[in-house]
Amino acid sequence: MKRIMLAGIAVLLLLTGCESLRRIGLSIERPTATVVGVSVSRLDFREAELTAEILVENPNAVGITLTGFSYTLVVEGVEFLSGTQTRGVSIPAFGERSFEFPVTVGFRNLVDTVGAMRDRDEASYTFEIDLGFELPILGEVTVPVRREGTFPIVRLPTVRVADLVLDSLTISGARLSLSVEVENPNGFAFTLDSLSYAFAVNERIWFDGATDRRRTVPAHGTGEVSATFTLSFTEFGRTVRDLLLGDEAIDYSIAAEATVDPEIDLIPTVTLPFNRSGRIDLRRR
Repeated sequence: MKRIMLAGIAVLLLLTGCESLRRIGLSIERPTATVVGVSVSRLDFREAELTAEILVENPNAVGITLTGFSYTLVVEGVEFLSGTQTRGVSIPAFGERSFEFPVTVGFRNLVDTVGAMRDRDEASYTFEIDLGFELPILGEVTVPVRREGTFPIVRLPTVRVADLVLDSLTISGARLSLSVEVENPNGFAFTLDSLSYAFAVNERIWFDGATDRRRTVPAHGTGEVSATFTLSFTEFGRTVRDLLLGDEAIDYSIAAEATVDPEIDLIPTVTLPFNRSGRIDLRRR
């Protein structure tokens, strides 16, 4: 019986148009919409993808069409993203439809735009969405919805030279100890599966090494990798000996590659490259 009634209304709509529907007293109501949820659908050290699921319910005896929507993503009170999308989604009479749409949040851009993010492990957001519909009789209408929540902030680890020690010095060469520190600025721990690195002074590589000994780097903590190596004065020349005997800080550069396994399910194991330069004081035993 209900099918016959709906079919009759559809035929009537086609034959008579919206003005006639007004005359016969058929009322058209605005649809309702709800943001069912916003999930972090993808996460890595550079960006997060937030996916919003929206449910639209049609209370009318005729079908309606979602023509598109505009959205604004506000993070910590600052407008961060906005845009529009065109959709041709049909919602049947007395029916409902859900759809999803993702937005990508780049962490570097986020920190640059919202300064309060620099020392935070998560950010609060508000999704503001205006859904556009084409309805019989009423024409174009807009239905606003919004959703608030939080998402994690992820930052790249850093690698630096923590210590350089002159263990011994002879006529033919020097023995040194090098400590490389991996810093984790995030609110979750990760496992450092491997670290390979090249330590250079004055554009000459003093040490090139790697370790595959797994170690955990705690949240907001550091992990250290140490190695000893020997410099031959025959190979490196007298200038290196003079540098080791001098009192000035040493200019260095380090190129590293770390395999990181975060203790958070959404972020996959990843190999990250690092390049850093700086100055370090040489300690002597």
